[in-house]
Amino acid sequence: MAFFCSPEARTAVQNTGLTLSDLIRVESASLAALEVRGHSSGAGAGKGWKIGAVVTGALGALSLAGYATENRPLAFVIGGVIGAIPGALVGALVGAAVGAESWERVW
Repeated sequence: MAFFCSPEARTAVQNTGLTLSDLIRVESASLAALEVRGHSSGAGAGKGWKIGAVVTGALGALSLAGYATENRPLAFVIGGVIGAIPGALVGALVGAAVGAESWERVW
């Protein structure tokens, strides 16, 4: 039984604190692909700003929807924009701190 381990996979394993003896040995011919899980702050920030903008934008729009009259027909739009901007900033910060799961193909 042959053991396959690319330099990228060896580095990924070493970064987890495991040793190669902690791994299960498999035949390289039986592998279709090998992926390692990672953590991405950038992807988390991208996801976070979208969620934050949508949620707080909707809350801002609802909070000013009652003020929409003939004289102020777009009050809810203004409320949505005012709510979305800080929500996007906070969402990006939280998303970057939490991060997002990412997978990288190493073989």
